[in-house]
Amino acid sequence: MSEHIHRGAKPPQKIEFEDTKSEIIFPTKVWSAFPADVDNDEIIEDCYAFRDELDSEGVTRSNVGGWQSEVKQLQNVIFRHNLPHIYDLGCRVVEFANECSRDIDSEAEYDLNDAHLWVNINSTNNYNVLHSHPKTDLVAVYYPIHEEGMGELCLVRHDASVFLDTFRGLNDATIFEVELESGLLVAFPAHILHYVMPNTTGRDRMSISFNLVCD
Repeated sequence: MSEHIHRGAKPPQKIEFEDTKSEIIFPTKVWSAFPADVDNDEIIEDCYAFRDELDSEGVTRSNVGGWQSEVKQLQNVIFRHNLPHIYDLGCRVVEFANECSRDIDSEAEYDLNDAHLWVNINSTNNYNVLHSHPKTDLVAVYYPIHEEGMGELCLVRHDASVFLDTFRGLNDATIFEVELESGLLVAFPAHILHYVMPNTTGRDRMSISFNLVCD
C-alpha cells in the first residue's frame, strides 16, 4: 500500500493588485480658528462676573468639580447688557458656524436666536466626563486662556471600530486630542463624544461652550 502525501497548494511567489483605490468615507471635520479683535482679558472678567455675581450656584452636568453656568440663550439680556464681551464672542461664533457649514457645502444656516452657551471654570483636578450634546447640530468651544496641563479636549470615535484591532497603534484613529491655545475657537459636530482631562496646573481653566442648532 503506497503512502499518500498531501502537499497542499503553495502560495504564489508574487502577489500583485491592479487599479488599487483607497477612499475616505463618512468623514468628520473639526474646525478651529482664532477670532480677530477679541480681548481675552475682558472675556475672562465676564466669565468670573457670570460666576461670582450673576449665576454663582452653577449646575452639574459633565463636570466633576469646577463650575458650570446654566445654559442660556445668546440673546438673553444677561449677555447683551451685563456680559457684552461674551455676547460679542457669541456673535462671532455663530458666523464661524456658518463658515463651517459652507466649508462642507451644507445648506444648514445658523443664527443668533438658536445659539445657547454656558461658561466652564475648572480648578485643580477638575475635569469633564465623556458626553455629547443631544438636540444640537454643532458644538463650539472658545478658550480665553489655555496652558499645558489645564486639561486637553479629547474627541472620541464611538462606532464599532473601538472593538477592533484594525486601528491598533494608529494615532488619532479612535481618540483625537485637540491642540488648544489661548484664544482658540474649536467647532465639531454635536454627536461626537468628548471629554476633558483633569486640570493639573493649580490655575483656573476656562472655556465658553456653545450649542448651535441650524435652520
